[in-house]
Amino acid sequence: MIHAERGLGKTFLSLWIAAHVACGQNFFDWRIQKPRKVLYVDGEMSSIRLQVRPFNIDSMV
Repeated sequence: MIHAERGLGKTFLSLWIAAHVACGQNFFDWRIQKPRKVLYVDGEMSSIRLQVRPFNIDSMV
């Protein structure tokens, strides 16, 4: 669980971690052995807002 004040990048960080795990890419010192299925749950942002946010997953990994 990630908790912080609004606007500090929790969603970006969470999606960045999820993208690395889903693609099987190492994340800093975390060694990802192979791609894994990821379930992303956001309890703060509506699904519509999350869908329209300008995230480019390809640039995250």
